[in-house]
Amino acid sequence: MFPLSVDPAERRALLAITLLALAEALILFVISFSVAGNHFMFPLDDAYIHLQYARMLAHGDLLVYTPGAMPSGGMTSPLFVALLAPLFVVGVTGTKAAFASFALGAGLWALANVWLHQIARRKFGDQMAVGASVLMLTNGHLLWNFLSGMETGLVALLLLGVVASAWLWWHEEKPGARLALFAFLALLPLARPEGAVAIIALGIVILLRRGERPRLSLLTLALCAVPFVLWLATLRIGTGDWRPAGVAVKSLAAAPVAGWAEKLGFAAQSFWAIQARFLFNVVPDDGWAAFVGTETLPYFPPGFGLLILAGFGLLVMGETRSGKPGAGLLLALLWLGTLGAACTGLFTFAHHQRYLAPATPLAILMGCAALRRLAQLFQQLENTARRAMILGLALASLPSLAWWAVEHGRNSRDLYNVLREASFRIEPDRTPLGITDAGILAFYTSRETVDLVGLTTASFAKSTLHGPGATLEALSRLPQEKRPAELATYRPWFDEAFPLQAPRWTVTTPRTTSAWGNVLGLYPIDWEQIDRSDVIPLVPGARLLAAVDVADLASEAAASYEPRHRAGDLGRNLLATELGPSVLFPASLDIPTTATLTLPTLVDGGRVLRGERFTISASELPKGNLLLVGRVAPPRQLAAPTPYLLQARITAVATGYSVERPLSFPETPDSETVWDLGPVLDEVGGVLSSQPGRWMIEIAPDIPSDAAWTSCHWWVFVARTDD
Repeated sequence: MFPLSVDPAERRALLAITLLALAEALILFVISFSVAGNHFMFPLDDAYIHLQYARMLAHGDLLVYTPGAMPSGGMTSPLFVALLAPLFVVGVTGTKAAFASFALGAGLWALANVWLHQIARRKFGDQMAVGASVLMLTNGHLLWNFLSGMETGLVALLLLGVVASAWLWWHEEKPGARLALFAFLALLPLARPEGAVAIIALGIVILLRRGERPRLSLLTLALCAVPFVLWLATLRIGTGDWRPAGVAVKSLAAAPVAGWAEKLGFAAQSFWAIQARFLFNVVPDDGWAAFVGTETLPYFPPGFGLLILAGFGLLVMGETRSGKPGAGLLLALLWLGTLGAACTGLFTFAHHQRYLAPATPLAILMGCAALRRLAQLFQQLENTARRAMILGLALASLPSLAWWAVEHGRNSRDLYNVLREASFRIEPDRTPLGITDAGILAFYTSRETVDLVGLTTASFAKSTLHGPGATLEALSRLPQEKRPAELATYRPWFDEAFPLQAPRWTVTTPRTTSAWGNVLGLYPIDWEQIDRSDVIPLVPGARLLAAVDVADLASEAAASYEPRHRAGDLGRNLLATELGPSVLFPASLDIPTTATLTLPTLVDGGRVLRGERFTISASELPKGNLLLVGRVAPPRQLAAPTPYLLQARITAVATGYSVERPLSFPETPDSETVWDLGPVLDEVGGVLSSQPGRWMIEIAPDIPSDAAWTSCHWWVFVARTDD
């Protein structure tokens, strides 16, 4: 079967494997359907993101997620979406389309099992081919992933296709194998961005082959990346960002506060931790346990993790020392590359089982390599030892089929009880709907959605990593016609000050399967509070010179704003969730309010800081006192709530001259505090004939300390003077 030809002697085996694989898919469907309360749902909300993009693609909208929405980069697997789109072209929609996607997963499962058997037979012989097939067919975790509605099965199949094509080209010199290899390499990054590691892995093998025939130049190999580059260019043109949204929101490189050393350390920790969890079922520490639990999950049979690592070493050392590295080394590098790619994510600790699943067939092949070598130690009893070990591993792995089938149903039931029930309650409307789970609610309501996480709404892709304050600021920048009146979310997703009113309704599931709880509600958004935060304070007798809205990424960029955090402020996942809050203030009397509010308030996004600086500019030197107006929560010391003073340093960029002024806080601060810094711009100068004046304003504690403050908004005024 393409790319591998079928030997007449293995036709029966391949037919049996195909029928067994399809039977497993059917049995999982029956069990899952029953456990889910006779409802069909995929176990992951993200599966419906693929279906929604496929529906829009069928209507001619390539990057648009919901009708009326702006283009976004949430289509992380354009190849998988392209496979689903014909369903909607021919009129298959709703749950029927989900059924068809499940059937596609079952077909991929059967084909992957066939290809794995053929690869193992050519590499390890007939007995180990049977062993590899048994280990894959009894791996319930892999079956769950193939039938989850995600692109996992497609990526796993393409990885096997790369190994099979490389074997045919290097070891059997079959015609057409090179073209098949190019095709699989070109398609992998379109199935999942991390698939680009396959091109790198093949490049390493080519370099190690040192000109061994058949040859392939690195330049020719680079052509395999052209389709992916074209896709990234499409994203850049359509959304303004070349990165898929999954990369922009979830990648380690996108972490906004951490430095490169912290990111490197986090990746190294993830590399160790996911091996401990995935290969040996060891939970590294309590922090991981909070996300993945402490129970033993049947990923592999007990002890098989050691065989995988041993097989990796055998393939790498054996083929590099032979001087003719080939498909075996490529297989090992593909597995290592997939593991490494998973460690570049911010949420590896929560999603490792999904990220690593595509490489599980490769891991099974590596385990078989070690198993064969182990059996050879028994010499005359080699065949008996091989059969005994395969049988033992199969018996140990078999219960995982039942466990993961039931888990598929439990996950599906949880999604039905929360998101599907919510979709029934959301009324048809032409106004946008705010969401934080982007799949089911968009697919089953047909509403225009605003995804505050940023996966399917591009304007939130950057802000979500900076915490609720930045999300609030991105929300406030939406034009009136795009503003959602309501937000369907889990309330703990945002901090307490985030302007959400009492929910219109809530839905719940008894089992908590999300870090944000098990209660989802529809919350009206208090736009009146949000809009008050952008009103410029009234400062009599002064004119506004500059402003920076902290946590508003566009405003920060315009002011060259630089937040400063102390080392150690960041948590395990390097996010700014606690460092970027939204803050509730009593509103100034100078800000217009409605009669219905007896105690006016406003909410503003901000950052928890150890220091900050920004620049202001003017074409000529402003005359008069500089008034610094800040919406700042008073500084506090973390060890004890001792108040601290801040100081402002004003520096002329052109001359380097600077002055410092203390910033004290009243006992009961209002929403804005005004500090008169005096004629500081006159003191430092800074306007040259060849360029406009630029001044840097730096805010810091008056003495080195643990003082931290929450900064939300700065305005710089110049008091008018009588000429």
